Amino acid sequence: ERMDRLISDISSASRLDSELSREALEPVDLRASLNALIETYKNPLLRSKKIQGQDRILLDYPGDKEIFVWGLEGRILQVLENLITNALSFSPPEGKVSIHVAQARKTVTITIEDQGPGIPENKLETIFERFYTERPEHEAYGKHSGLGLSICRQIVTALGGKIFAENIRDYESDITGARFTVILNTV
Repeated sequence: ERMDRLISDISSASRLDSELSREALEPVDLRASLNALIETYKNPLLRSKKIQGQDRILLDYPGDKEIFVWGLEGRILQVLENLITNALSFSPPEGKVSIHVAQARKTVTITIEDQGPGIPENKLETIFERFYTERPEHEAYGKHSGLGLSICRQIVTALGGKIFAENIRDYESDITGARFTVILNTV
């Protein structure tokens, strides 16, 4: 099963570059996309019990404002889904995942924060490398290919954006979770 998953993920990653270079970017309604994605986490028929987000996902979006970004809706959703799923899997069972959206002049910043153990300081960049995986202890070895964050970076970079990770710290400098930031260009 692990070999099949790896082969499938490697094949998808290889096709990604050619797909991204061929397809024309289009305006993507970020609010509508985020709301639709979050709804899938609330629906038990669409998600496994381990990653359901009934009341675990909090969205902080700037009012009723429509924000359009340049991209490919399916690929943007792929990035956000991967980050949200990771955040849910690393957070404790009752932990919250917060999504913050902020618009600047020509960009939008999306941050996804969890309440998990954080990321080892020396791995904040390594986690975006192909085949690197560091999963929570409750997950069995071999369930993940280590390509998810690499693919996220590949997509965001192809869209002219940036993605990075950092730890969230409290006042005593203790790590209280991880934060992933995605910056995309607005229409």
